[in-house]
Amino acid sequence: MYATNSQVPLQHPVPQHAFKPPLTPDSLAKDARASMESSGYPYEQDPYNPSNPSNYQYYPQQQQQSSQQPQQQPQQFPTFSQPQFPIPDGTTQMGLQFGKSAFMAGHDYVDKNLARHIPLPIVKTLFNVNTAYVVNKLRLIYLPWRHKSWLRHRNEAMGHDGFNVSAGYLSPREDINSPDLYIPTMSVVTYIIVAAIYAGIQNKFHPEVLGARASLSFAIAAVEFSLIKLICYLLGVQTSSGVSGSVELFAYCGYKFVSIIPPLFITLFMPRWTLVYYASFVYCVAAQGFFLLRSLKYVLLPDASSAAATTSISVGSSERRRRLQFLFIVACLQLVWMGILVWI
Repeated sequence: MYATNSQVPLQHPVPQHAFKPPLTPDSLAKDARASMESSGYPYEQDPYNPSNPSNYQYYPQQQQQSSQQPQQQPQQFPTFSQPQFPIPDGTTQMGLQFGKSAFMAGHDYVDKNLARHIPLPIVKTLFNVNTAYVVNKLRLIYLPWRHKSWLRHRNEAMGHDGFNVSAGYLSPREDINSPDLYIPTMSVVTYIIVAAIYAGIQNKFHPEVLGARASLSFAIAAVEFSLIKLICYLLGVQTSSGVSGSVELFAYCGYKFVSIIPPLFITLFMPRWTLVYYASFVYCVAAQGFFLLRSLKYVLLPDASSAAATTSISVGSSERRRRLQFLFIVACLQLVWMGILVWI
């Protein structure tokens, strides 16, 4: 038993090896200088010593040697112009010919099938617009009451016998009454963007809004186009020239997107102006209906001057009455289509 007041003596560890302090840059430099002097190589001649004046003459010599080396490389390393395993010329030509024939066959197949469903020359013609046409066409859509002549002009050329030969209608650039695809396409894009902005303001935006609005726009235009084509078939109406008339009719169905832009802008920037919104919507629906009524009149009810150029079927009084009723139905249906589009 140890005494209660006694304490255990502390035992400190005894170092077994000599302590070496950590190396510092100054100690490293001194050690390097001492080792070089002990080996017989003076420190002042060290190529890595910045105080050595010969180092400043070493770099130009090194550059001269490096500039002379590329001139001597071709002599030391000969080049080989021919590959080690050359491909026979007959096999190469056969492969190139096969690839070319396959590409041409695919190109012809795509052109034939694409031209069958999408008439590219007609589409290019309907996109042939300029700034003056766009401004005048927008004025015509929003203010159709001031327009006088709605008759489309035909592209007449001088024949070999000295008489004028009709070669279809003029392009939109040359005739304001000609339909185009540029304005409907841009108006659809504007409608989708405005609808997305409105959804973002309401904190309801998601990427599906763009696809939903694009699908809705195409569906409404397709339904209206199919309905007009069906009624034209039942009434025995012949369009201008088959596929061309169908594309132009689809362009007419796309002008409603131009008329719904002002009400959408009023909803977006002036949401409290409810009366102005409804007034603008009613005016745009009336303007769009009157625009289609006058534009499609020369398709369903051609004048005597253009009847010989478009169709040889005479229109009786009862047939004319049915076609006029159909035009009024198409004009009134703009209220339904535009109401669905502005219901965001």
